[in-house]
Amino acid sequence: MMEAESILARRYAHAFLSLWNTSYSAENIMALKHALDYFNTHRPLCSLLKVPLITPDKKQEALSDLLIHQFQLPSLFNELIALLVQHKRAFLLPAVLHALYHLYQERAGVMMVTIASSFPLNEMQKSRLQAYMERVIGLQLLYTYTIDSQSIAGIRVYSDTILWEYSIAKQLRALQYSMNEEIG
Repeated sequence: MMEAESILARRYAHAFLSLWNTSYSAENIMALKHALDYFNTHRPLCSLLKVPLITPDKKQEALSDLLIHQFQLPSLFNELIALLVQHKRAFLLPAVLHALYHLYQERAGVMMVTIASSFPLNEMQKSRLQAYMERVIGLQLLYTYTIDSQSIAGIRVYSDTILWEYSIAKQLRALQYSMNEEIG
């Protein structure tokens, strides 16, 4: 995305949040994350939003159905969609959602992280890991869990801005780096 479009998307996001002064719930942050993931895996959809043959009403209807009904974002997002469609900038919606996602987390004092492990974690392991990560990061964290089949053993916690890892792969990388330093 061009820098000008990114700046414009952030401006729409700031304006939207200044009007949307409701409580920032974990459900809304998760819904935004799911919508972003959808747009990231369906990039051609964004190109369709630039096609002038598709009427503004159809664009608005489709985007509203997607965000409000499928991802369960608050109905106030209809106003954002209508504004973007009216300004012929519906294609900016994924970038605006991305900016909203980050601003939303910042204002709510939370961070969305993914925990990838080489094995399924039980509830006690999850609880201990969550308490440790919240203490280290200093924010309330929202979690998604995944199994990393590529990992030999260990855990990786990551978001858009942090990465914490305790794994055999990390130890092997550190060993390789130190050996390269000694040789090189």
